Amino acid sequence: MFDITTKDDITVLQIGQDIISTMVPQIKAQVVDLLAKNPGKLCLDLQNVELMDSVGIGVLIAIHNTLKKNGHELAISNASENIMKLFQTMRLDQHFQIM
Repeated sequence: MFDITTKDDITVLQIGQDIISTMVPQIKAQVVDLLAKNPGKLCLDLQNVELMDSVGIGVLIAIHNTLKKNGHELAISNASENIMKLFQTMRLDQHFQIM
C-alpha cells in the first residue's frame, strides 16, 4: 500500500492506490508517523494513483498546510495526466511543488 524512502532531508511516500475517502485515515496516519520521525520535506509519489475524490484532495491540502506551518513543503511526483488536470482545475498546482 505504501512504500517509503528517505534521501537527504526528503521523505518519499509512494501511495499504492487511489486516494479516496476510504484510504484517507491510513494516509493521514502514515504521514503523521513519517513527520514525527523525519520532519522535513515530504514528496508524495502518485505513480499508482488514478483517482482522487474530494476527501483525498482535502487530505493533501491538510498535509500541505501542516508542512507549510512548520516551514517545510509538500512535493508531488509522478502524477497521472488526470490527476494533473484535477490539480490545475483546482489551482493546486500553484501550491504544491510538482516534480
